[in-house]
Amino acid sequence: MRVFRVLALSGLLALGFVADVVSAEDADPLVLAERAYGAVDFETQRAEAERALEAGGSDRARLARIYRLLGIAHAALGAPEPAKLAFMRLLALDPDVELEHVLSPRLRTPYMEARGYWDVTSARLSVEAARRAPDGAITLGVHDPLGMVARVQLRSAAAEPQILWEEDAAPELSVPTSALADFADVPLEARLLDGYSNLLAVRAVPALPAKPRASAPPAPPALPPEPEGQSFALPLVLAGGGLLALGVGATAHVVRERRAAEWNGSGCERPGLGTRADQCAEVDDSRRAAERVAIAAYAAGGALLAGSVVTYLLTGAARREAPTSPALACAGGPTPLGLSCSASF
Repeated sequence: MRVFRVLALSGLLALGFVADVVSAEDADPLVLAERAYGAVDFETQRAEAERALEAGGSDRARLARIYRLLGIAHAALGAPEPAKLAFMRLLALDPDVELEHVLSPRLRTPYMEARGYWDVTSARLSVEAARRAPDGAITLGVHDPLGMVARVQLRSAAAEPQILWEEDAAPELSVPTSALADFADVPLEARLLDGYSNLLAVRAVPALPAKPRASAPPAPPALPPEPEGQSFALPLVLAGGGLLALGVGATAHVVRERRAAEWNGSGCERPGLGTRADQCAEVDDSRRAAERVAIAAYAAGGALLAGSVVTYLLTGAARREAPTSPALACAGGPTPLGLSCSASF
């Protein structure tokens, strides 16, 4: 008995669900218009199709069904011009749509005239979107031969779309960057809407162009490694030795000149005491020794000074001053503001 009650309750719930679905379908004016078309009730078909159009919120496929029913209803009721306009709008949404060949010429003639219009018209219902460099603003171009578009909308193409911007239709529109600030990395789409907010066309918006990476500044030329400690030691030692040797040479040169003057003087020419060499042999030996010392000292001094210069260059003693960056330092000081700053460059 309990099982029977459960089954009965389940059946009632299922019937209620089906009834809700049927009720929802019956409330849809597009469904009612299609039923009227099947029942050859063109008055009801036209009225319900117009109601479906004015309800708004239709996508392109649903809107195409509405205009197809409107065109057939107008043609059947003897209104060829409204029928032709409805078929023109139908073909703007779906250029490949065809009417049944079994329909009477009265119903097909407005459709054929609408197709002829599009055969000689190059423009098509569409929207173009482009990014404007360098600020990334979006430029929209609207092509609307029939004047169907009432509003142009830009929205995010996420699972839960958000409208970023919306304006009245115009051939060219520009979306300011302020409207895009919070959607830099979100896919966007431009949408054309009619006066009832039915969707006429949609176009994806190109993503922001990638910003070129800033090139790294060139590395400064590598400075030669600085020698440890004072790199002047060896050149200074050599230079000091050279100067000392030159000093010795100068001293020996003075001694040599004195001995030469004595050698050439009258003190070495005393009569009856032999030759000059016999009288002043010691002076001559001293002169010659001082001359040899002077020559050797001058040569050594010159060599040591040349060596000090070469060593200075080879050991990198001639350093280049490394560039310094500008710096600003501030601290408390005796100024009206109580702050004293200094800059270095």
